[in-house]
Formats: sequence, C-alpha cells, structure tokens
Amino acid sequence: MAKTKTIVIGDVARWKAQGRNFSSTDELSYVSIDALCAETIAKISPDTILSPLVADTFDALDVAETLHQIGFQGQYCVVADPLPNKKAIIAEVNAKAPGLRFDILTMPLN
Repeated sequence: MAKTKTIVIGDVARWKAQGRNFSSTDELSYVSIDALCAETIAKISPDTILSPLVADTFDALDVAETLHQIGFQGQYCVVADPLPNKKAIIAEVNAKAPGLRFDILTMPLN
C-alpha cells in the first residue's frame, strides 16, 4: 500500500523563528502559502492538504482558490476551533472552488 502524502500549509518562517521542531518527511511536507503552486503540487504529489481555517496572511478561501486553479485532485482540509455554522463555510468554499474536495476538522477547546 502506498504511503499517503500530506502538505501542511502555514507560516513556516514564523514556526522556525519560534523554534518549533519540524522537518519534512516522505509523508509530510510543510509549505508556506507563497510556495503553494502547481510546481509544488507536482513535486510533492500530495493526497491531502491541511491548513488553518484562518491564518495571519491567508485563509481557507485563498488556499481553495489556488488549489482549484491548479487542478488539485486530492482532499483539502482545514483545522479550526468549533464553528457556529460549519456547513456555511463549506458551501462558501465549494462555491469559490467547485469540485474541490473540502472539509473542516474542528478541534475542541479545553
């Protein structure tokens, strides 16, 4: 069985400056929003892309529109705090990026 490949989109420069210990592997790659392009997708060939719903410099709509424009065929999933209307956000993303497989993973607050 082939290993699943995932791209995590985020503020990689800030994560490094904060001393976060992460490194890319065969299964997991960290990419800044500025590096998200057709070439990156072709090089890594991910099955799944993860990002926050909202970050300092981008949001899920930015990522979804880029993925739609480059013809990404995998799953795009965002991580978010509990939301009052998850279905409305999914509908908005689907309207901006028709055909993109999109979902939201909510993380409970402590």
